[in-house]
Amino acid sequence: MKIKQFALLALAAGLVGGCALVTPEEVQTINNRISNNEKNIRTLNSQLGIGTSSTGAVPGQAEMWSQFQALRQDFNIVRGQLDELGSSGVNGAELKKLRDKVNALEAAVRQMSSELAIDLPMLEGAPVAATASAAPPAAARPAVAAPTPTAKPVQPQNTDMAKDLYDSGTKAFSDRRYSDAVRIFTDFINTYPSHRLISNAHFWQGEAYYQVKNYSNAILSYQQVIEKYPGSNKLQSAMFKQGVSMYRRGQKDAARVRLNELIRKYPKSTEATRAKQFLESNP
Repeated sequence: MKIKQFALLALAAGLVGGCALVTPEEVQTINNRISNNEKNIRTLNSQLGIGTSSTGAVPGQAEMWSQFQALRQDFNIVRGQLDELGSSGVNGAELKKLRDKVNALEAAVRQMSSELAIDLPMLEGAPVAATASAAPPAAARPAVAAPTPTAKPVQPQNTDMAKDLYDSGTKAFSDRRYSDAVRIFTDFINTYPSHRLISNAHFWQGEAYYQVKNYSNAILSYQQVIEKYPGSNKLQSAMFKQGVSMYRRGQKDAARVRLNELIRKYPKSTEATRAKQFLESNP
């Protein structure tokens, strides 16, 4: 029965996209994006001081190395699927599936680079969305307003709606629609204050502020994670990015205090390693 259903779905896909064979140039564009991502993963590796293996890496670095290896493997799988389809004449529907896979993997690479405060070049062929232009002086910049205390709303019961809202926020961030991401995560925080992803929402809200150089609001968002959710899996990342945001804002002494606190409390974490590197590069 399942095989029959699969055959029907495959036939439907063929009717929709089978007639539209793509050009070699379109296939090459996805191959180029895969190559660019592989290059960016190598850049992240080198910035963290991780070599071609996890030998000698501290626990946090070893975990990050494993994540990089998983991403590399996923990109290689997509490349293999692309080569296989290209040799048999790939159609538009099949190519879209592979493009969607590459989009998801690119999003993971961008999110990792953001958490580690490592700037990567724009990816060729990546989805383009409106981004902030050069930031004007702080006094003149129309910053996105920080969330203000409001009456605690009634907690909705539909958890799927909450997850959908959260996922739309991460999607906006991945697409570099940072103002949208701030708005969505603010809505999530105000509507679902007890949700299991609330600390992550505060963190990604801070990341969106950080990307548009609104460091003041980024600091406030990271502080929510640090103060209210000490058990969050985003705690060390929030401490690191808050320290970096303080430095970017000119609060260098406060930045050093926060980063040194991170190094002292979580010496084996990837974020502590990155904090040491940041302090060495920015005395």
